[in-house]
Amino acid sequence: MFCPCTLSKMKQSLCMLLVLMGCYVTVTRGDGLGCERTARAFANLHLPVLDIPQTDISGDHLEICSGPRTCCTEAMELQLSELSRRQLDDAVQRTVGEVADDLGSQGSNFDEFFRGMMNESRASLDAMFKKTYGVLYERNAHVFTDLFKQLELYYATGSRDLVDVMNEFFTVLYKRMFTVLNAQHTFDDKYLQCVATHMEGLKPFRDVPAKLTQQLKRSFVATRTLVQSLHTGHEVVNRLKTVTVTPSCGRAMTKMAQCGTCSGMPRVKPCHGLCLNVAKGCLAYHSMLNNHWHEFIDGVSDLVTRLEGPFNIESVVNPINVKISYAIMNFQDNGFDVSRKIFEGCGEPKLRRRRQAGGDAPSYDAPDFKRVQLQTYSDSGMDAEPSPLLRVLGQIRSRVRPLKTFWYDLPGQLCNDRDLAAPPARIVNCWNGTAKYRYEHAVTKDGPEALSANPEVPFDPLYTNSDVNEAILDLKRATMRLRDAYNGQTVTWEQPESSSDAHGVPLEAGSGSGDGAGYDVDAEMDDDDYEGLEGSGGRVADYGDYDDEPTGDGDFGRGADLDNDYGNNLDNTVDFETVDDTNRLPDSTAGGGLPSGAHRPRMSFARAVTILVCPTLVAWIGTFI
Repeated sequence: MFCPCTLSKMKQSLCMLLVLMGCYVTVTRGDGLGCERTARAFANLHLPVLDIPQTDISGDHLEICSGPRTCCTEAMELQLSELSRRQLDDAVQRTVGEVADDLGSQGSNFDEFFRGMMNESRASLDAMFKKTYGVLYERNAHVFTDLFKQLELYYATGSRDLVDVMNEFFTVLYKRMFTVLNAQHTFDDKYLQCVATHMEGLKPFRDVPAKLTQQLKRSFVATRTLVQSLHTGHEVVNRLKTVTVTPSCGRAMTKMAQCGTCSGMPRVKPCHGLCLNVAKGCLAYHSMLNNHWHEFIDGVSDLVTRLEGPFNIESVVNPINVKISYAIMNFQDNGFDVSRKIFEGCGEPKLRRRRQAGGDAPSYDAPDFKRVQLQTYSDSGMDAEPSPLLRVLGQIRSRVRPLKTFWYDLPGQLCNDRDLAAPPARIVNCWNGTAKYRYEHAVTKDGPEALSANPEVPFDPLYTNSDVNEAILDLKRATMRLRDAYNGQTVTWEQPESSSDAHGVPLEAGSGSGDGAGYDVDAEMDDDDYEGLEGSGGRVADYGDYDDEPTGDGDFGRGADLDNDYGNNLDNTVDFETVDDTNRLPDSTAGGGLPSGAHRPRMSFARAVTILVCPTLVAWIGTFI
């Protein structure tokens, strides 16, 4: 008989024998690596491989996922390698594409706002001038229509110098007004050419052309540069959505993402550190954009600040009707002296023959002058509703600033995808490239030297990526333009940037607005000629003039001092009164409608008579033209 102790030992030995036999049966059936899980993974991935081993086989024949035992053949490894490349490409396209779309959307939104603002300004000028000047305006409306067309042409193509555009406009307006004011005379083209040569010396519109030209130049250059820069950023990012997978990157991706499938562990996610090293190695050339991208984003943000303040395009375009009307009033004030000096310089013109009584002289009805409302902004500080421009610019800033570290953060963004890697907190029980354990290597830092020591994807400094190099050049050019526009300088578009905006109008290369022939718009400005526009706090000053000279040399962006000496010179109306059927221009005492500076001199008797009587005389003479 066996003692109880002996029976207990026999039972233990028998149990161990049964366990060993079960393990042997499992191995002989090929379930040691879980090849059925590998087969299910291939089926779920819809990979066209039919010769999946039923049992694990030797892995010495594999190039990437080699090991003592495997569930993959060479054909399966090739399929998994191609799959891993597609996974990387899809992940990059998804993440980078969102940024590209966002930049493009911001550019389109700003473009849509600008075009709407121009249409509203054109309609406002047309309505105001019809009420103010009646038939005289309607006969010469194409002069003002052409001005808006030229401004929009510059915005769309950059093909004209804005100084030349404004010089041309005021020259045409000057000759038309001179002809109307001297309607008793006849003038041929030669005489009118002589009239034009005296414009700069006589300054018939006083300083309005110089001020308006400077405001338009700075604001339009900044506006076009911002839109073009957002377009450039969109193109740069969009071009880099597709990753050029190098051989070393392809091997590392396969090892990280798919070798676990060959080991029967398709559901085990790669360790987060392994994913970061692989992603940094595969995107090493993209990281070369970092510094240039930082400067570009800073440039966009700083130009947005300029457009919110001293280069506010809304404050120039919206009240352009008042500014031009003020120029016309100046000409009427000194029209007699201007005409006398021109007659002295160009010769006495011929008198026009009188028309017979009862002729076909056109009739003229004096317009019914009313108060013309102008859009302005409240002076109530933080409680004021921000203008449409400030809302659009605020949205651009909020979307662009977080993108400053985008290329630094891209590997981390990719690896935060649960489909690509395990969470950062799971440091064990993740796929480390060869087994389910922990990833032993440190995460590689940024920079060429650190990337050269990447344990997964070594960086080859001799290899160049043409797409990245081209993107760097584009960012450098865009940053230089942003800097010039920020400083109020000329912006030149050296190379065609063929693209279409959301409205189908090409935004392509041309010469930027500059300091070309014509008025020296900076030299003619006094220090207190212009007043700025407040860009923060939701308030913009009313349509006053301003002069905020940029630093111009090196203070671009970081810590540059924007002169926020803001002021309000206009109320929300311009009063057009009816005085004995007189066609009276808006005067500086009517509702505060015209900029006058800190000191408003008393109007002389002669000026008052001119303002009250001259428009009626002009309108009456105009009926005989």
